[in-house]
Amino acid sequence: MLINLGTVRYGYVADLQEKLAELRSRNEIPDSVLLLEHSPVVTIGNQGSTTNLNFSEEELWSRGIEVQQSDRGGDLTFHAPGQQVIYPILDLHQHGQDLHLYVRNLEEVGIRTAAEFGITAQRRQGHPGVWVGDLKLASVGMSSKRWITRHGMALNVNNELEDFSVINPCGLNSAVMTSLSVLKQQELLMSDVASAMAKHFAEVFSLNLQPSGLPALGLRQPPWLKSKVPLGDIVDSTQAVFEELNLNSVCREADCPNCVDCFSRGVATFLIMGANCTRNCRFCGVNNDMPLPLDLAEPQQVALAAQRLKLKHVVITSVTRDDLADGGAAHFVATIQALRLKLPEATIEVLVPDFKGNSENLETVLEARPDILAHNLETVTRLCPEIRSDANSQRSLALLQRAAKNRSGILVKSGIMVGLGETVDEVGQLMSDLVAAGCQSFTLGQYLSPETKAFPVTEYITPPMFENYQTMAETAGFATVMCGPLVRSSYYSA
Repeated sequence: MLINLGTVRYGYVADLQEKLAELRSRNEIPDSVLLLEHSPVVTIGNQGSTTNLNFSEEELWSRGIEVQQSDRGGDLTFHAPGQQVIYPILDLHQHGQDLHLYVRNLEEVGIRTAAEFGITAQRRQGHPGVWVGDLKLASVGMSSKRWITRHGMALNVNNELEDFSVINPCGLNSAVMTSLSVLKQQELLMSDVASAMAKHFAEVFSLNLQPSGLPALGLRQPPWLKSKVPLGDIVDSTQAVFEELNLNSVCREADCPNCVDCFSRGVATFLIMGANCTRNCRFCGVNNDMPLPLDLAEPQQVALAAQRLKLKHVVITSVTRDDLADGGAAHFVATIQALRLKLPEATIEVLVPDFKGNSENLETVLEARPDILAHNLETVTRLCPEIRSDANSQRSLALLQRAAKNRSGILVKSGIMVGLGETVDEVGQLMSDLVAAGCQSFTLGQYLSPETKAFPVTEYITPPMFENYQTMAETAGFATVMCGPLVRSSYYSA
């Protein structure tokens, strides 16, 4: 697995490496390579000491530089954004069981990567790392337990070399350090360097590295999935409006990870037609139970709540009501009409079920002229039978196609979750299918299992992978795209 983490704190990655090494030792994951950049940190190897710090730990912390003990080999090293770090989690039973050979191979990866950018580098006897003459381009420090490797190599690319003055790197004067950008006299794209490093690592170690998220098995949620902390009492006041008017929000009923964030901004998505769904999709936190009769006063209550919350963009979704002849289409219409009367300037987005493929029910909703008609595919075609109860991808694509074809002026939107076991190629194919169906807006976010009985999270997609999906979706031809860890179909709609 090739796992690009982006920029992360050292402490998190140190813990992560230990857990991945345990998984690798039990053969629960294949050989894996972490690519990343660190936020500013001084690490002290198991042969190092604070005597090579040029400032006190307190002063370093005041400058925003962490100081962390590490169980890798070597002395002191400084990491910062602009430095490309590679941490292999390899089983050396399959790579020679020779630690000296392993270090030389790491250095070879650095030498080949430098060569790709026109820099001739080499090893230096008695000083591990990658050197250009008497200047050090990359530092190497590793550890191994039961022949499973951790830590690795840090290649200086665009990082500020004067920052090394806080330490004597590996016991040497900080003036010994250099970088690719200094040697080339131009800044390089970190993504280009990361790609080159991954390519040469695969060559040197004879691996077929495939882009991957973090395996979710046995790992806690990564830091990029933490929700923001709200300010003030607006969360309570927003929820109070829902409770007073006897309304449901998908924010609460579906355990949305953005609930706190959206409420703190005075944004919410209305869930109409009750809180019980007639389907039992394995990804969803909404209750599956016998539905209650429709509340005919609900459309007016939704409009009143939206008015009180001073919403400029109103999102309306529903449980799936397969028990109703029209699937709840008329109730959607009544809600849209009530909103138009109360908030004529607001835009209205409806996130509808598939109506069991009934085109007349879809037409009923479209005739009410919402500004946005959304229907989510949720996952790739292969996984749909496992994830979506009584639904299928072709029926959903047909609904979106009819909406796009029959109603000009209404934006057609869809979204999916990732981390369910899909491949990048499958997501790319789904994007192409949606664009071909006339879908104009697309969202993609991390799947988070709402309960223990739900479909398990397979992997945590990393920020660089979300950036890649963003680029793929824009290239596919969507007019608007939002891809990110906490993105949901109605998140930041307003």
